[in-house]
Amino acid sequence: MLTTIKDKLAALFNGYLFPIYVAICVIIGHVFDHISIGITLIILAASLGFLVCKDFKFFIPVLLSTYFIISKKSIQEETLYSKKALLLYGILLVILFISFVAHIIIYRKNFKMKRFSTSRLSLGFVLISVVFILNGALAFETYNKFNIFFGTVIAISFFIPFFLLTINTDFDKDTLDYLAYVLVVISLTLLFEMAYAYRTYVVIKDGIIQRGTINFGWGVTNNIGAMLGMLIPAHFYLAFNKRFSFIYIGTGMLCYGGVLLSMSRAAILCSTFTFFMCLIAVYVIKNKNKLINETAVAVCLFVVLCVVYKYHDILLRLFDGIIQRGFDDSGRFEYYKDGLKKFLQHPLLGMGFGNSHGVNNKFVIPAPEYFHNTIVQVLASCGIIGMIAYLVHRVETIALFFKNRSHASFFMGMSILNLLLTSLLDIHMFNIFPAMFYSVILCFFEQHTKTETLN
Repeated sequence: MLTTIKDKLAALFNGYLFPIYVAICVIIGHVFDHISIGITLIILAASLGFLVCKDFKFFIPVLLSTYFIISKKSIQEETLYSKKALLLYGILLVILFISFVAHIIIYRKNFKMKRFSTSRLSLGFVLISVVFILNGALAFETYNKFNIFFGTVIAISFFIPFFLLTINTDFDKDTLDYLAYVLVVISLTLLFEMAYAYRTYVVIKDGIIQRGTINFGWGVTNNIGAMLGMLIPAHFYLAFNKRFSFIYIGTGMLCYGGVLLSMSRAAILCSTFTFFMCLIAVYVIKNKNKLINETAVAVCLFVVLCVVYKYHDILLRLFDGIIQRGFDDSGRFEYYKDGLKKFLQHPLLGMGFGNSHGVNNKFVIPAPEYFHNTIVQVLASCGIIGMIAYLVHRVETIALFFKNRSHASFFMGMSILNLLLTSLLDIHMFNIFPAMFYSVILCFFEQHTKTETLN
């Protein structure tokens, strides 16, 4: 009987309802300002999941969604960092860690270390993680504890999700579908948060969206836009694979609309490219839902054109804040010059990530000096050795996607490309949670290619 209950619980955690449960908990915390309740419900469920599930697949929605529970109000009023809240987080993390260790002990026979050693991406992930940790090691005059701290944190964000999911997830032909579904649920959660923000605190003055008031707590305009942009291709991937595909076409369109409302010029620019590539794919790539998808796209575009035609004056006014800025670089070229200058001062391992600033009077959050471009950031922070590691990693990822040409590789590739493009204009690749998304998508896609080969 206990075995039957355990199997039923495992099926529930690994099914399509658990990501919705996590999303509801995130909304409870973010929108209704009950973060402690939301986090408690998520962590306790995850702790049980570790005990009944044989692999880590169930943990994906927890890993990728929980961060979005942070609200603007919780930061402004410091409830997120109150002593009671920190005590609760500590207790919950201890419970989660104990469950995680118990999982490793109970299901140790399911771990497949050979899968990582034979991965076509493992070398790049190892190299780039090592150079992140070694950042600025030769810049003796500026090297400090924050070099080690931030380098280790970002290395963990890249490496650990990829490593653990690779060695302890039972991949089959539907596993990538599950990841895409989780990404779609997350994007709808973010759209719900956006609707709440526009309904409550985003200011529209004289018909113009005030960009500076768009702050979800967990991120501002650029973070929101980049995250939604990266999630757009998942909708189109499911439209190719699932019944009622027109629904995913519609939600994909809404996701792009969310990018526009983020008011992030970089996200809009890069996501417009990947969005229209997805639209073109609907008409070019053969699939079982091709006619339905083509019709759905045509209908959606027709509706959008009608709305734009009728309300073009209002829409132009609404986005006037970013239209007037045009292609102003917002000081990006100065960042690039400064980053390259610091690279030349410490060319081998860079100047490192060492720096810090405070978010309030009680807490200091370590953060590197950002240069708003992945290439410049790697050179400035990790030097030539870091760039070599990054190029090895990049060559491996490009080879993986081009070697396995399918609609899966196209849409997952578009998701990764969106993140990479926005990271040429911002700092997303060096933010913890986009790095986790990146790592998880690459892991699932690589294992999906192996299951396709076997089938």
